[in-house]
Amino acid sequence: MQHALGFLERAVSTAGDRAALLQDGLALRYDAFAAAAAALGRQLRALGAAGEGVAVLLPNSAELNVAVHAVWYASAKAVLFNPAYPVHELVPLLGDAAPRIVICSADAAAPLREAATSLGVAYLLTLGMHGEVTLDELSARPHLAPPPAPHPSDVAVLLYTGGTTGIAKGVEHSHASVVAMVEAMQLAWPTRYATETWLNVAPSFHVYGFLMGLMNPVAAAATLIPVARFKPDLVVDALASHRVTVFAGGPASLYGALLAAETFPSADLSSLRVCAAGGAPFPVELLARWQRAVGCAIREAYGMTEMAPITGNQHATLKSGSVGPALPGVELSIVDTELGTHVLGAGAAGEVRVRGAHLFRGYRGRADETAAALRDGWLHTGDIGYLDDDGYLFLVDRKKDLILVGGFNVYPREVEEVLIAHDAVREVAVLGAPDARKGEAVVAFVVLAKDATATVDDLHRHCAERLVTYKVPSRIELLDAVPRTAANKTDRRALRAILGALGALHDKETT
Repeated sequence: MQHALGFLERAVSTAGDRAALLQDGLALRYDAFAAAAAALGRQLRALGAAGEGVAVLLPNSAELNVAVHAVWYASAKAVLFNPAYPVHELVPLLGDAAPRIVICSADAAAPLREAATSLGVAYLLTLGMHGEVTLDELSARPHLAPPPAPHPSDVAVLLYTGGTTGIAKGVEHSHASVVAMVEAMQLAWPTRYATETWLNVAPSFHVYGFLMGLMNPVAAAATLIPVARFKPDLVVDALASHRVTVFAGGPASLYGALLAAETFPSADLSSLRVCAAGGAPFPVELLARWQRAVGCAIREAYGMTEMAPITGNQHATLKSGSVGPALPGVELSIVDTELGTHVLGAGAAGEVRVRGAHLFRGYRGRADETAAALRDGWLHTGDIGYLDDDGYLFLVDRKKDLILVGGFNVYPREVEEVLIAHDAVREVAVLGAPDARKGEAVVAFVVLAKDATATVDDLHRHCAERLVTYKVPSRIELLDAVPRTAANKTDRRALRAILGALGALHDKETT
């Protein structure tokens, strides 16, 4: 496979009459999918898209999948943004990406048009219901030969990092890199060709959702059900009614919400054979709860915007708490956290560094930051982990999330694992807060399960019985929900703002 369009072209030639996308009663076949994408691609090319960026601001939908493939038919690069962002959040991203064309829904066009024009966007095209272009209209256009295929070295997609700790960076992947990512994903979560019914809830502007919602269903010639907005009860119903076989889920909070859904206990989910997870480490207890309830293990993989996936639990033997060994074609080692040059042995925790064919090209317009992340061909991930004797990776935490309590290292995840094991806890997030005596103190934000009656003191005793003194939270705050980023990860900046609003930290002494 030479370019990202190759997967769609293969699906058309081998399974053209198979349903590619199911949406609100619409069943779009692979041959119609490709024809619509090629038709829109010709229109984009006529607007001067070739070699330029085309920003796509659409929710998970048939229109999104058609639009992204159309961008490639136009020999342009797809720039994926969160369609829910208000204009003031989009402006700096559009300014950085500098797209020639923006594709969005009719509803999003009005507030966006003035800002887009001021940033040099030449055309704003609306796609979907009430838009200038609809799937029905595209399907009715004459079927002409598709435009020339893109070159493997061309930039295929520009994805922006989550930006949970700073300004988001644009991550460039070439067509060759996208092909390698798709092939690696197929190793992480093996699927059957032209057989699967696939449901995706992950946002496609995130690398995991881009692959599991846009690329890999096409690579498998699967029938995809894109979910634009995650509503637990509706997702459970869709999994059951469509007899879904591949569920592209997300982080732990998403699976936890499904387990808590009112429709979950009565749903027949026996058709599931692949339950994928990514985006953030999973509590071991939640993995066990899901498998007991559904009978299909959640198979984690590990990756990031710059390179995904890196590891995967593709083997029959799963190791509790591990995201699996490095996938074929991926080199992975654990190095010291100071200089990042000394390779550590099995069992020793350090920074994860990786390299492989699906490594990103660089950060758009940020040569210095690219050089800092890519050293001697290795991507230094900023994640802390260790390898066991079998080469399985266990993630400890993010290097930047490390909490220093009186000179002792505390990783938020180890405290979160203890709290999530309490029957009354549904969600938890842990971070460090400034402390005059100890430098930093451990703070836990907890969401209780429905009808749970546990108190803060109960949770504190639970931690004190299971953790060394300096790891026990100095403060536990109960929330209705843990704030999340657009990629459904814990929003630590929002939690710090909540902590600031609650006032100064007063330690609860632990002895």
